[in-house]
This record gives sequence, structure tokens and C-alpha cells, in this order.
Amino acid sequence: MAACAKHPAVDTLLKCGRCDTYICPACSVYGPAGVRCRACSSMRSSHVYQVSPGRLLLAALANLAVCSIGGWCLSEAGGMGAFGQFWLALLLGMLSGETVLRIGGHKRGWLVNASTAASVLIGVGIGF
Repeated sequence: MAACAKHPAVDTLLKCGRCDTYICPACSVYGPAGVRCRACSSMRSSHVYQVSPGRLLLAALANLAVCSIGGWCLSEAGGMGAFGQFWLALLLGMLSGETVLRIGGHKRGWLVNASTAASVLIGVGIGF
């Protein structure tokens, strides 16, 4: 039997699923991926939700430009009728989402969503 890395007096056969350190039941953290030591199971948020302020600002400004042009196109498309404007607005929404996704570095989260919504509202308002 091996000894726990933090408690040398405790014999154990349990290992961390990530770093293979021997841990006792008091040191173990149970999660969806198995048993981990406290160091490996730190509760950091995913890198997908960690966006830098510069990248967020760049994505919002690019989306503002796209939505300003799209808002202008929507205002000029009055002769297309409601059906045509619906499809144009749908296309604008897809283009807006793709712009934020690509320029924003494929990041997600409430901060990205809020900046996208604000830039869409302001951009379409400027375009009209």
C-alpha cells in the first residue's frame, strides 16, 4: 500500500485520475471525470468563457459595423414587403452571430451575449 501524498500516516490505493498522486478519501474530490486530488480539481471556469476585454471590444465594434449596414439595408428594403424583410433580418442575424463568433475567438458567456445584443440594437438603430 502507498501513503497519501498529504497524509503520510494514511495508507491508500486511491490515485488522482489526472496526476496519479496517491490520495486518501479525505483528500479526494469526486467529479464527473472520476476522483481527483484537490489541486487537479480546482474550480476554475472553462477557457471558453474567459474572453479578454480587447477581444470583446473588437467583436462588439465589428458587430456594430455589420449591424449598421444591415439596419440600413433593412430600412431601404421597404418595397420587399414583410416576407422579404423577414428573410433579410434572418440573414442579418446569422451574419451578426458569425461575426461575433469568429472575431471574438469562439468565446461564449453572458458577457459576450450582452455585448452582442447591445451592438445589434445600437447598430440597427444607427442603420435605420
